[in-house]
Amino acid sequence: MLASLTWLLTLTGWLAWAEPPAAATVNGEAIPEANVQRALKNLPPEQHAKARKELIQYLIDNLLIEQHLRSVVKMEEKEVDQRMDLIKEEAKKNNITLETMLGQLQITEAELRRQVAADLRWEKFCDSQFTDDKLKDFFNASKESFDGSAVSARHLLVALPEGATAEDKEKAKAKALAIRGTIDQTTKQRMTGVPNTDSLAYATQQLKVITEIFAAAASKDSDCPSKKNGGDLGSFPRLGHMVEPFAKAAFQLQPGQMSDVVETQFGFHVILVTGRIPGRDVEFEQVKDAVKEVVSDRLRDQMLPGLRAKAAIKINEVK
Repeated sequence: MLASLTWLLTLTGWLAWAEPPAAATVNGEAIPEANVQRALKNLPPEQHAKARKELIQYLIDNLLIEQHLRSVVKMEEKEVDQRMDLIKEEAKKNNITLETMLGQLQITEAELRRQVAADLRWEKFCDSQFTDDKLKDFFNASKESFDGSAVSARHLLVALPEGATAEDKEKAKAKALAIRGTIDQTTKQRMTGVPNTDSLAYATQQLKVITEIFAAAASKDSDCPSKKNGGDLGSFPRLGHMVEPFAKAAFQLQPGQMSDVVETQFGFHVILVTGRIPGRDVEFEQVKDAVKEVVSDRLRDQMLPGLRAKAAIKINEVK
């Protein structure tokens, strides 16, 4: 599938090439510092140190995948030529030349060709892994991921320090559990004496009460910037906006229900769902590309731990 120009203009690169100095090397192949700096240029300087670390890890992952695919996916130059022709046609439709686009990307045509080749290898590899039947099975088991369903939620986070130890994790989880317990207990106390003869009215009142209590707790104890809004995250779909453990837990809840403590790479969360937006009827063929993208992303995540375990990776600090 042809990448849009919007995607191309935000591309940081699948491959690592060009001249030293290297930000990192993966199995002896360099990731130039220039590639990293190009991606950092639009961020405030105070964010560069943290973003650089995350970006290098992302580029390492990309290069590990590409190195693996070079040995298992056959690629012909004419396939790259065809994709380059499509890119040129799309650029022309947007009234820019390839040279202008390369200038905006700050890369050479040779670099773009290598990126295109990497993208094609990944597409071909995924095509070899997923039949339509497999994609349909995934779609049927996960329809709310593709039908526009959404939840509204609040959350609070007990963050983990960088390089957190097992003891740090235990303390953070215990704190999150204690906060959750207090919210639950306070809600029950506030609901004592509220008549339960009308289940809808009771549920409505309970949602109002727990939302107020949860928002106060998040404002006081959460380590997430959303604390200024009482932990309010607004509405979000099943995929693409929240990390998977968080999204999975949120979509298992009904309005007024609070999650158990959920662990992500950011720390330990407690989630309160405050509303649900139902999806629409959708057929597999309408969302086939989206299904394939999700399944492909999960395949990538499954491959990387094994590739990293066998790789020789060296990261160089900025001098």
